[in-house]
Amino acid sequence: MVTRAKKKKTPTKTFTIPESDLRLMDEIQSRCRKHDLSLNDSEVVRAGFAALFGLRDSQFLARVKAVIKLKPGRSKKAVD
Repeated sequence: MVTRAKKKKTPTKTFTIPESDLRLMDEIQSRCRKHDLSLNDSEVVRAGFAALFGLRDSQFLARVKAVIKLKPGRSKKAVD
């Protein structure tokens, strides 16, 4: 009898992102393709996490404070 290791579940998270950031994501993916790399949306976000994590506190705080605050949840336009 062969026992298989249980597949580890990858958690998912839904979040709101402005159109301008979606365009940035597309630009980052395009830049990756120029270097023969293919990153999906999740990989781009995780690369951003790693980049933020590597910053000194002053750089980190400047970047985080520059993020535009959005209302959580789906917009009325998205629901219709």
